[in-house]
Order: sequence, then structure tokens, then C-alpha cells
Amino acid sequence: MALGLTADGGLSWLLPRLVGLRKAQEIMLTNRRIKAEDAEAIGLVTRTVDEDALIDEGNAAATALANAPVAALGAARALLRESDESGLETQLDRELRSMAVAADLEAREGIAAYIVEALRTAGGRARRGGLVDVHPAELGATVLNALVARTGVDPAAVEDVIVGCVTQGGEQAFAFGRNLVLASSLPNSVPAVPIDRQRGSSQQALHFAAQAVMSGTQNIVIAAGAESMTRVPMNSNWQFHRRQAGVGTGPWSPAIQKRYGVAEFSQFHGAQAIADKYGLTREAMDEFAVASHVKAAAAIDSGAFRDEIVPVTTPNGVFDTDDGVRRGGAKEAISEVKTLEEGGTITAANASQMTDGASGAMIVSETALRRFNLLPLARIADRHRRRSRHHAGRADSRHA
Repeated sequence: MALGLTADGGLSWLLPRLVGLRKAQEIMLTNRRIKAEDAEAIGLVTRTVDEDALIDEGNAAATALANAPVAALGAARALLRESDESGLETQLDRELRSMAVAADLEAREGIAAYIVEALRTAGGRARRGGLVDVHPAELGATVLNALVARTGVDPAAVEDVIVGCVTQGGEQAFAFGRNLVLASSLPNSVPAVPIDRQRGSSQQALHFAAQAVMSGTQNIVIAAGAESMTRVPMNSNWQFHRRQAGVGTGPWSPAIQKRYGVAEFSQFHGAQAIADKYGLTREAMDEFAVASHVKAAAAIDSGAFRDEIVPVTTPNGVFDTDDGVRRGGAKEAISEVKTLEEGGTITAANASQMTDGASGAMIVSETALRRFNLLPLARIADRHRRRSRHHAGRADSRHA
């Protein structure tokens, strides 16, 4: 026996899903010799056909299948009609459908998302830095414009803009993501949406953008983040209602307060709890903070950030250098800063700085890479059989 044809019964129609389309093609429709009893034992064939009569046609069908599976199956169907093998044509139709599904699954497993550009504004110190006079929508729009300009992508080809923002109130309210697009050079046909996952907001924007591309739904998505902690102070989106306007009680409902036994949640309390749990001392955190500023200053001086920073035009000139870095900061000075909680270890000096700024990354599919001749900075990979295995490039999410 050199060639077998199946009329189902041995579950061979599942084979492409089990071993992949290419392997199924190799096993089922090539002229590789397989003993009839072996083929029948593993369910590849339920019926043997005379080798002498069909070997030439089988070879032709296998060759055609390697080049064009659908056409080859059509040829095989015609061959069955000529052989007057009643019932097998119906089974081959089923084979065609299942192999098409398998091909789609294989294609989806191979879809990757690529970061082709990642940019940011320089970080402006909140309330006293270089970006205090710039509307946050225009901060974000500046990054969107630069992403499109540097990549050379047709602005109309951008299929979505996902914008991370923590405090969605005031100038950052009312579909803030959409306002970035309206303030930019992108056509108003490009949709956008803001998301809030607190300090992980623009990181989540990157994840959502990658998921859209890797699902095959979209080819070009921008993930961004924008925040002005000067013009929209932290917590102002709910404190204004409760304290200034006297409306409502805040975001934590009575059910939440009862369930967790607290009046409110705070990232500062959470950070202190983590420090306590892992034994992070005040001295160790202060040392780390000083070292961080030293490294940041060295990076600025060496020009390490130059390519990723988009200059912003402000009423006071062009802003293009992070101004929150404490140069020459001594550990002694940092150690004198009061802790946020009585008996705690976290201070304003060793915690994250309040900053104004924006960032963004363009995420594309392989189709978009070819269409616009783009060079990827990094590939984001996620295999179906593993959870959360992301490998990302230098997209910056420090601002949201």
C-alpha cells in the first residue's frame, strides 16, 4: 500500500488541528510509503485504494496541495467522482472545512505584534516644570504627530488610539483619548479611547494595542499615555465633587468599605505595606533614589534619551529635557524629608515624582510592516498555550 484515501471514521479530519496543517499534509497526501495496517491503526485511512491506478494522480494532488490546498482538494474531489466512490466526496468537503480551520488557527498562532516606534515628551516637574502651561491633550497630540511623522505611516491607516490616563477630570475629561486625536494631525476618522488602570494605565494601553493586532482585528494601533499632574491634580476628579461641590461621597461605596474595612484605598498605603512586607528600609530606599537620579543625570548628559524625546513648544520656548532630575542630590538631604505616614519609610523624595508628560508607541502587524516598509524595534509575542508571556520594547509608560 502506497496511498490511502479516508472516508472519515478514523478521525483524520481532526488531524490538521492535532498536528498542524503542514504535518497533516505530509502524512495524508504525499507519496511517502506507509504500511496499510499502520495507517489504519492510527486512523489515517479507513479504506485502501489500488496503488497502480492512483499513484500518478496522488503525486499530482500532493504537489498541488503543497502549493494551494484548496485547489488540490478540489482536484481530489474530481478524482473521487471519476472513481465513482460514493460518499467520499461528502467526507472530503468536511476535510476541506476542517483543514481551512486548522490553517486559520496556525495563521493566528503565528500573528505577532511589532513596536515600530516609541516616543515621549521630556518629563516636566509638576507645578514648577517646563510643561505647566501646556494642555495635556496637546502633550499627547505632540507624541501622536511624531509617531506618524517618524514612521511614515499614512495617518488614515491608524485604526485606533488607546490612551492611558489616571485622573480623567478637568482638561483630561470628556473622552480624553479622542481629544488627543482631535488636537493632532490624525484625521478625525481615527477612533480613540481613554483607559484608567491607575499607574499601569499606558502599560495597559500597550497590552490592549498588542492584543488587537495579535488577534488579527487591526493592523496599526497607537498605545499612548498623557497626564498633567499640574493642570489636573491627582485625585481631583473625585475630590472636587465631594469636597468642593458637596456632591456624592467618593468612589468607595459603603459595600466596598464594609467588605474591606477601610474608608478608602491609596497607592501610598499599598506601597508602604509592600515595603513593610519585604523589609525595605528607609535607608535602602533613599540610597536607591539617589542612585536613580545619578543615573538619570548621566543618561541625559550622554544623550541616551535624545532619540526618544519629542520636543514640545511651550509659551516659554522648546522643552526637550527632563527637568525633574535632582543633580548632586545627597543622601543626607533626602533622608531629612518627612515620611508620608507616621512611622513609615516612604517619602516624597524616594517615591515616584509628580510629573507632566506624554508617551506613545506604534504597534503594527507583519502586514503593516511590509506595506509601509517599517523596521521594528521589538516584537511582542504571546503564545496561546502560555499565560502573559509578553516581550516588549522600550515603550514608555512612566507618565500614566
